[in-house]
Amino acid sequence: MRRLLAPLLALMLAAPLAAADPIAELLATPKDRLEAFVGSHKTELDALQPSPEQQILARALDAAGKDQLAEARRMAETADDVYYCRHGKKVRPTVGLYVLGKSIIQRHPEQAEAIARELLKADAESYYGHLLLARVNVMRGKPDDAIPEIEAAIKKNPDSEDAFTLLGLIYLRANDLERARTAFQRVLQINPQNPLARDALKALDEQSSVKLSGDKKALEHYYAAEKLFVQNKFKEAAEEYQKAISVDPKFEKGVALPGRLLLRPGRLRERAQALPEGDRA
Repeated sequence: MRRLLAPLLALMLAAPLAAADPIAELLATPKDRLEAFVGSHKTELDALQPSPEQQILARALDAAGKDQLAEARRMAETADDVYYCRHGKKVRPTVGLYVLGKSIIQRHPEQAEAIARELLKADAESYYGHLLLARVNVMRGKPDDAIPEIEAAIKKNPDSEDAFTLLGLIYLRANDLERARTAFQRVLQINPQNPLARDALKALDEQSSVKLSGDKKALEHYYAAEKLFVQNKFKEAAEEYQKAISVDPKFEKGVALPGRLLLRPGRLRERAQALPEGDRA
């Protein structure tokens, strides 16, 4: 027996040990021991790229995509806790919960709203709570209810690129072009490289010299598309826009601003798939 086991034992001893997964270890560490674990593994965790909290949040979003909401929630909270432990912030961040809530708005708006209200219950001025609730209201076709939430988020964070972008989109959908222009100009002040704001302002300049089609049928498709777009039914909206253009080809430039510009897939909804380093509450 010893002769049989000896070669196997030698092989096992010679083989390199599998590298530990620090992210799995973080997720397995009890909450009350997390700070000690992070402290004892600081060098290893600091060397990770993407950062450990970004990797944890990526796993949370993957779980959310599979409708494993309880597990996704646990991971998002852990991402926030890990950031708190690593950076010694005085206030516990909530961006992980915000990104999770944002990712489930379309499939689970009730749970997204619950996260927003939970954040606001813990802090009535929560930037992420107000911004998430604004997104929920937009998703439900209630832009008028979203605007006060965005304004509250901006009061907390006057340089919020996301808040001003969302405000610009709301005004754009409402055909309030001057307010939309003001919002997108503010976005470019914050981030001159923001592609959506640059495209929106360019389209606004073009729109000022374009009139909507005089064809009744084309207008019917256009307004049907606008209604679908507000409801975040982007595929159906795109079909209606194309019908409007097919009825009256001259109508294409007239619908370019609210339709084709904003229908670029996922410009806002797929942003922030990882913890932003410079925008934390």
